[in-house]
Parts: sequence; structure tokens; C-alpha cells
Amino acid sequence: RLDATFAQFVHDVMTRVMQSRAIEEHPELDGILSGLADIWAYDSTSVTLRRALADVFAVGADSDRAGAKMHAGFSLRSNAVIRPVISPRKTSDERGIDLGRDLEDVLVILDRGYSRHRLFGDIEADGGFYLTRLKTSTNPRIESVHNNGAAVRRGGDNMTLDEALDAEVLVMTGIIDVDVALSLGKPATLASRVVGVPVAEEDGSEKTWWYLTNLPRDTYPPEMLRELYRLRWQVELLWKTLKGRFRLDDVKALTDHNVRLIMESAVLAYFLSLGVLHATTTPAERKKLTVGRMALLFPFMVAGLAQLATTPDNDEATALTRRIRTAILTGATDTNPKRTRATKAKRAKAFRPEKSP
Repeated sequence: RLDATFAQFVHDVMTRVMQSRAIEEHPELDGILSGLADIWAYDSTSVTLRRALADVFAVGADSDRAGAKMHAGFSLRSNAVIRPVISPRKTSDERGIDLGRDLEDVLVILDRGYSRHRLFGDIEADGGFYLTRLKTSTNPRIESVHNNGAAVRRGGDNMTLDEALDAEVLVMTGIIDVDVALSLGKPATLASRVVGVPVAEEDGSEKTWWYLTNLPRDTYPPEMLRELYRLRWQVELLWKTLKGRFRLDDVKALTDHNVRLIMESAVLAYFLSLGVLHATTTPAERKKLTVGRMALLFPFMVAGLAQLATTPDNDEATALTRRIRTAILTGATDTNPKRTRATKAKRAKAFRPEKSP
């Protein structure tokens, strides 16, 4: 357990990071985040555990293997890990999510594993927005059809989406934008929006990508939904960083408590690394530094950070801060500075497990 002083230090660092980040690391969000409090890309990742933990962290109903799953959001405003939840690997994504209630003007981007109508209703009830790919089995009832933002009647009202497509009321030759009603159990429904965006494939054919959202049409046209959903791959990069640099999946524990402690410590080390990096360096200096190098440096900084958090001597605190800053500028410098940000972006796209338009 963290003592009160160190816990306060962690909170203060988190607060400074939240206030200092924004468009700095995500210039593509310029103009988008201005209308939102934040964007959370939400997903889960799994790690393998010792078989002795199969009773607590079961992989499946009839399996003797053990595994844990971490569900979490990734804040595109601050790079923070949002509300991580650890569960047995057999837990479905839609049952493992816990977004809390701090969702006012927050956009939550979800993959289809989290497609649960009541979850969408909870997000909207708490003042938030959701964006996800439309699940194949979801067949909502159409309330109205829109063309260039204006409602038009094409005969598809009160038909289901599949019925309207089969009857060719909705023609698959361009963007489809309709208001729909999602069932929450009779007679309750949730007003939502379905958008179909045609995308050219590499072989010259065309495929329609379907999205489900409650983002307002006048501010977020169909083409923007496509670009917003592409941001979800940022959470995949988070898992890669946590596993590759902060050893999230290197769990050799034999007890439930220690499994959670090790996995949560990986997240804490990641976030503290970012926090210390941003608290001690300038934006210009950070262009030459990497989180990966910070991960290697962080274990050697823990003692100094704990001493900094507990010392009552201002002179000693100043000296410690200077030493930490010097260590970061020396040890976290990018060893391959010729690799441009454009190259890094290409590598990031190549890592994406799902090709999202």
C-alpha cells in the first residue's frame, strides 16, 4: 500500500500530466478535442498465469489453464491509463468494463467486443459519447434517414436496418446516415445513430464500414467518425508498451493478490514515468526522449522519487529534482534520433492488429 505522502505525490504528478498534455503528442486531434473533455480508447489485453491460479483466473469454463485480462481506457488527451480493471481471462469484454461516472463530454471509442446497448445508455446518461463499429448481429430499427445532415423520407422509417437494406430502401452507393432506436428491453429504447461509410479496398472493390454512435450529426459528419475510430489503435500501442517495456505480462505470482499487485504496478510505473518525464523536461527536450528509455531508467529512479516525496527539506528536494532531471536527459534520450516521427507512425500502423478505415 502507498503511504499517504507518496499517494499524494502520485496524485499531484497525475494532475500535472493531465494539465500539460493535449495536442502535443496527437496533433491530428487539433480541432477535435476542443469540443470534447477527452477521448478514451477502450480495450482489453490478456496475460498468461501459472496453472495454480486457474481456480481464480480461469481461461474458460472447462480449462485448467490460467490467465488474467486487464480492461482499461487510454486517454488521448493525457496518455493516462483510465480505470483499469483486472478480471479472469474468461470474462467477456462487455462484462469487464467499468467506466465510472466521470464521463461528461468524454468520447469513449470501443471495439465490437463491448457492444452492449445498456452500456451505451449508461455512457449517454452520464453525459458522455460512444463510438464503435456496428456489430453484425445488431439490427436496430430506423427512425429517420438523413442526407447531408437533413432528414429525408425514403420509405425506410420503422424498418430495421437489415430490412431497409434488403428492400434497397437504403442504397449502398454512398454514405448512409440514419437515426435508429436500440432495444433496451421492451418497451425501453435508446436513440442512436448508424453511419455507413464506403471505403475503397486495395483490390479496387468497395466495402462499407458501419459505425454506431451518439455523437451529434451537425458537429461530427460521417467522414469524421471514420477518422475518430482510427484513433482506437492508440490503446493497442499502450498494451504493447506495457508488455514490452513495463513487463505487464511477466507475472510469476502464485496468489490472486500478487497478480493484481504486479499488473497494477506496471500501469503505475508507466504513468509515473510519463508524469516525471513531463514534470522535469520541456516540450522541446521531450522530442529527443522516449517512454521506452524511461521504462529502463525508472527502476533506478524509484528510491530518489520516494525520497523526493517524503523530504521536508526544500534544498534537498531541489537537489533531488535536478539529479532526476539530469538522469532523464541522459538516460532517456532516443538512441535512434534519425528515425522520424513519420517513420514511427508507419511502424505504429503496421502494428495495428485490426485494419480500421
